[in-house]
Amino acid sequence: MSEDKMIEIGGIQFAGFIGATARQASNVVAEQKKLYAGGAPAWSYYGPFYRALRGALNAPDPQAHLERVVERAAAQNTAKGDAFRDAAAGFLKLLPAGATGVRVNPATWEDADLTVALRNALGVRLKNGKLFYVMPHAKQHPLSQDGSDAVLRMMELAVDLALPGAVPLVWDLRRDGGMAFKLHGNTNRDALDSYLQAQAAAYRSYWNAA
Repeated sequence: MSEDKMIEIGGIQFAGFIGATARQASNVVAEQKKLYAGGAPAWSYYGPFYRALRGALNAPDPQAHLERVVERAAAQNTAKGDAFRDAAAGFLKLLPAGATGVRVNPATWEDADLTVALRNALGVRLKNGKLFYVMPHAKQHPLSQDGSDAVLRMMELAVDLALPGAVPLVWDLRRDGGMAFKLHGNTNRDALDSYLQAQAAAYRSYWNAA
């Protein structure tokens, strides 16, 4: 992707950049730019797993549904199979009993020429009718608190389009066997919005320098 075109990345990729140290940040963005420009999207490794999560939500046996994708991944690569297995265990731990999947509309967060696509989000309906708008994170390296908050704020701003009435959540599937995060009511949204804009500007700077 050239510098005169829009930059589009995923929410989890942007969160990974936010969680990187100053020394790591330029390498993170350079690697992401190489993957996107080279036609191998940064989300492709975990793509089959994220698709399997959507199917698992409405499967009669979510565990069996996920075991099939884990087995296929393991047949390709042992490490990939282990990664999918760990993430599947975290998902099953966090999935409320009796929950089902609902459709989520595509949504993005934009700042100047940077678009952050909130891809792979899940819609989860509890038995009592409550809705969760969930962003799953399957990578081994845990999201930082700042990264989680950034994704949650973007989801909060997009929820009326993506899944009206839902509570945005980030499910970090491989942190301590699965952990859920949400923004609290006393979070300073104005400060978080300013932080997001500053991080977007930094990302663009690293991208154009890569």
